[in-house]
Amino acid sequence: EELLDLKVASFLVLPLLDGARPASSSANGGEEEEEAQTSSFGGNCLLQAECLRRHALAEKDDPKPPGVNGEAAGGDSTSSVVEELYRKLKRHSTLQMVKSTAGTKASILAEEGGQFEGLADNAFPEDSAQALCGSFQLALNWRHSTISSAPGFLNVEIHATGGAADDVIFLETEDENIDVSIWKISEEIAGYTQDKLYRHCLEKIKSSPPTKVGDDRPFDIVKLPECKLSLAGSTSAPPDHLCSQAFGRPFHQLEVALSSRKPAPGVLIPSAPDSTKAFELDRPFLMCAWHDKIEDVEVPLFVAVIDPKAA
Repeated sequence: EELLDLKVASFLVLPLLDGARPASSSANGGEEEEEAQTSSFGGNCLLQAECLRRHALAEKDDPKPPGVNGEAAGGDSTSSVVEELYRKLKRHSTLQMVKSTAGTKASILAEEGGQFEGLADNAFPEDSAQALCGSFQLALNWRHSTISSAPGFLNVEIHATGGAADDVIFLETEDENIDVSIWKISEEIAGYTQDKLYRHCLEKIKSSPPTKVGDDRPFDIVKLPECKLSLAGSTSAPPDHLCSQAFGRPFHQLEVALSSRKPAPGVLIPSAPDSTKAFELDRPFLMCAWHDKIEDVEVPLFVAVIDPKAA
């Protein structure tokens, strides 16, 4: 099996309801909805917006949310990022990396159930037999990395740093279209809901573009921990004004695997001395990946909160 530094699989089930959506599940629906969005995983806005663009909005050429000039009512709702993305994605051809289908619960479970645990129990409400399903997978290697002298870590070369405190680091992959950004976050940000987490990413990247490269970098490597994460959560259903169908809450699942390139038994792989200019991940950090071909969409391919102490 090929050894890969970073593997990501993102999965979405968007259930279609047989009847009208309950009032409490609307985008601005009450405490029950807010509670349902709270998890260690913010969901995948890009995947949801692309699935809606392909399958759910054919009857509404230019859906307008209620409010002034088409702005979403209560602009902080968790559906607002998905709405904005839908409009931006209309300018693009289909995102080839995203696989999507509309089908029955049985057909989706037969095709995807083996890859993602818990789908049968968590992804479908009792009153839904049909759903939209979307997924994508990334399999990447870092452009420059070395085995760390610390077991369970990989030294990845930092391409650039950004931010006033050089607290955002930019990593290159062997795929010239995909870069990864990392920064440490507080416990409050780690608990953000889908919309807040994506908005935090956008604001952070806009305010902290890569500015220091080469010898100007205050850090030259980051020690990434070996880990396997399986994150799942529900987010807000698409608002009524956006779709012709009634949807239940989306179920998102994200699988992330970071490798330390641990050698097989009996195989010796030389490691370089650890740098004294290492960016230390001593608390939870946010990892997100960006694709150059949809740069103007201004949204990461995925967002994951990783705690190195729990890895």
